[in-house]
Amino acid sequence: MLRRWPEWAQTLFFAGAALFLNLVIGFMILPLDFTDAEDFKNQIKQEQGVIAGLLVVVIAGPMMETAVGQFLPLFFAKIVRRKRTTQLLWASIWFAALHVANGPAHVIQTFFVGWIFAVCFLFCWSESWFKAVRVTYIAHALHNAVVFILFLVSTA
Repeated sequence: MLRRWPEWAQTLFFAGAALFLNLVIGFMILPLDFTDAEDFKNQIKQEQGVIAGLLVVVIAGPMMETAVGQFLPLFFAKIVRRKRTTQLLWASIWFAALHVANGPAHVIQTFFVGWIFAVCFLFCWSESWFKAVRVTYIAHALHNAVVFILFLVSTA
């Protein structure tokens, strides 16, 4: 059914799925009292500033992470002929590893968000590589924009 949706609806679906899963995992790990989310908020507001943070988190980050976090591990997994589940697992682990500097809560959340983006990439790759990059990047940017806004509102 998702294949019959227009591309913009597919993009919104994957962005919404990533956001939903990110929030659910965030609430589930909240009792573990990780403080890295608070540190991340402070870093964005004080060190980088809102505009620079916006450019990094919403524009540049998703672009780099789509290439390194989805395309490369999925491409490598295809070359070595791994099953889809293994491809998704590799991409999710790699995506989470890209976020290890942001702390354990961020790694846990980005593993699951990375799974959604890897599913998005593979789903779209069956049509074209360019669509896979485009839809995954835009879905990731939309996800990050909403999370960024939530960070700014929660510290206001």
